[in-house]
Amino acid sequence: MYAGWTPTYQIIGAGTGLFIVPRTWKLLSQAVHILMEGAPTEIDLPELQKALL
Repeated sequence: MYAGWTPTYQIIGAGTGLFIVPRTWKLLSQAVHILMEGAPTEIDLPELQKALL
């Protein structure tokens, strides 16, 4: 605003937003999965059931 580069600031802000949004979406989907008490993806559920039996 002070340097007169207002379009540059808007482009930088949009670029930052486009960089952050995909990572936020991935983190949000993992958080929802955990809050819904989903099993971690790296655990093989049939193998775990077999080991417990």
